[in-house]
Amino acid sequence: MIKKILACCLLYAALPAQSAMTYTINPASSYVSSLAPVWTFAYSEYYASLPGEPAIPPTNYWQLNWQPVRYALSGSFEAEIIYSPYNPAIRRLQLSNFNLSTDAPSYAGFGLPLQLSLSNNGELYMSSVACYQDFFDIPLGNNWSCSGGNLGMVRVDSGSLNGSGIELAGGDSWQLPIISPLFASPSMPPPVTDYSPAYGSFGYVIQATTIPEPGTDLLILGSLGLCGLLTRRRRATGLQKTSQ
Repeated sequence: MIKKILACCLLYAALPAQSAMTYTINPASSYVSSLAPVWTFAYSEYYASLPGEPAIPPTNYWQLNWQPVRYALSGSFEAEIIYSPYNPAIRRLQLSNFNLSTDAPSYAGFGLPLQLSLSNNGELYMSSVACYQDFFDIPLGNNWSCSGGNLGMVRVDSGSLNGSGIELAGGDSWQLPIISPLFASPSMPPPVTDYSPAYGSFGYVIQATTIPEPGTDLLILGSLGLCGLLTRRRRATGLQKTSQ
């Protein structure tokens, strides 16, 4: 019986704390932003002309402006700290098991990064999709190849990991604003919107918290308490048999 009690104690003492933590997003301070089309009818008061050509008179036109709009964001995800097999000083925060809910349009292509660099003071960072790599040789985003010459879509994610909370902000966006003028008369309705210029362009802000799992010290204390309880019960049972 004593051997069984000791084995039970060792089993409970050896239980590790869960490595991956579930974080719940605070919808009051989190959101997704994406570009929404806004058509405006304008009138040009300026004349234009080319050398040797007659001046072009003032013109009416429809103008499409893409403006950011915020949408609700809620749900949860898991986060786990992983270490480089080559250099233990390099860490990353790996995100997985996404359970996200948002009313942002699907063309925005919203999504969270899978990994971010994690510094010693808890800073999180990732730059550009080109920086996803598994070699752990350098922190994500510190590679010259990540810049891509600033052409096309550029992704940047940054934030912090502090205690039981994660704060993240970032997204995918074009470097220049998208403005599309289209000449028309006042009687013409706005043309059909082509959403392709806004595909994959989004931003987000997330504040998420978790309930910390009990640490190894607490597990050991709990197992020792259980061992003591089992031992006392064993002694009490032995005394009862002796008295009989």
